[in-house]
Amino acid sequence: MKSDNIKWVFICGIDNVLLKIVDPLFLGLTIASKKSVSSKSIFKEDPMDTEWVFCKINGKPRTIRL
Repeated sequence: MKSDNIKWVFICGIDNVLLKIVDPLFLGLTIASKKSVSSKSIFKEDPMDTEWVFCKINGKPRTIRL
C-alpha cells in the first residue's frame, strides 16, 4: 500500500446498507487530530446484549465480547 501511496483504509465489520461509507467529516477530524486510527460505535439498547464493545485494557483500546 505504501508503494501505491495509499494513506487511509476504511474497514466496516457490519452488514448495513445504510452505513455511510467513508464519512468525509469523520475522516477529516481523524486527520486533523493527527490520529492513525478512529472508530465509531453505537449505544447498546440492552446493556446485557452480548455484542462486541469498545473498552480499554491496560490503557490500550480493545474490543471484547461480553
